[in-house]
Amino acid sequence: IGSIFLAVTTINCKLRVDETVKKIAKLLEIMAKLGCEDGIDDELWKPAAAHELKAWAPAGKDHNGCRTTWIRGGGKVSKEEERNHCHACIMQVSCVCVCWM
Repeated sequence: IGSIFLAVTTINCKLRVDETVKKIAKLLEIMAKLGCEDGIDDELWKPAAAHELKAWAPAGKDHNGCRTTWIRGGGKVSKEEERNHCHACIMQVSCVCVCWM
């Protein structure tokens, strides 16, 4: 686990280290099943996975001026793209969380 992702996850868990450990362990278990055995490093941007960001559609700004996105439904992720889709999800979540900090 990279230090950036670890910090963001710990903050999202309200600095509860025990909760952070449980959530990251579960995430790593799921990621391994999806072909991402290497986990999450500090290079959060994965160019090979960028095309999978198509699942998030820009939806304007909220009342605080923050950009918002909608998740487009109905799409299927092929077995070959599971790894890239997993990385795209982490890129999206990390982007949103870091922007809030």
